[in-house]
Amino acid sequence: MQLKRLLLAAAIPCTLTACEGIFEDIYDDPSISLSTTGYGFIEYNVATCYGTAYINTTDYYTWYYLNFHDFTTDTLTIDLDADDILADEPEEWDLALHRWDVRTNGGAALETEYGSLDDLVSDGTLPEGDFTEDEWYEYISVDMSDMMSGNIGYMSCYTNLELGKWMDVSTETMPPTYTPSNKVYLVRLADETMIALILSNYMNTSGTKCYLTIDFVYPITLN
Repeated sequence: MQLKRLLLAAAIPCTLTACEGIFEDIYDDPSISLSTTGYGFIEYNVATCYGTAYINTTDYYTWYYLNFHDFTTDTLTIDLDADDILADEPEEWDLALHRWDVRTNGGAALETEYGSLDDLVSDGTLPEGDFTEDEWYEYISVDMSDMMSGNIGYMSCYTNLELGKWMDVSTETMPPTYTPSNKVYLVRLADETMIALILSNYMNTSGTKCYLTIDFVYPITLN
């Protein structure tokens, strides 16, 4: 199995626990450009805690790991013959993405009724509902090489099905139809900090699916 480290963030001198009181020397220009490649964490505004990530999840054999604490991105190449497919995944991460699949690292997620981050931030209230932890899921499509014969290679792991609601893929017709929920999701991380995020786009400029633009607010405190 192959683990590839992508350092797509600027050097961040401390872990982000709040927007106020950090990066005080750059408050005259609080918007930070993070990515040097156009992928990963693109930008972050220290004053507002708003940011954007842009991830290419087209590869069925790759998990992409987002660390919101230091704005780094890792990848893991899937080996279906390995005894433990995820044995070499990074130690520090918050969200993992595979195609439309999403996992948390000991966290939980809640789908809200908000259609924009601004509305949630303006309200400032924690929405009603139960946060959903990851659960075991056996049908994550990985090997599509023999798909035309009806054979698909799957992997099994814990997945957050609540976050997975951000995209509905219907295969009742071909080609499949893709319907994003256009809703804001809250993710409570293992350290009790929270991310608010929305899948604001899922295609590149050529119309290829699985190029995910994720707008987020981190950290966010709601009463």
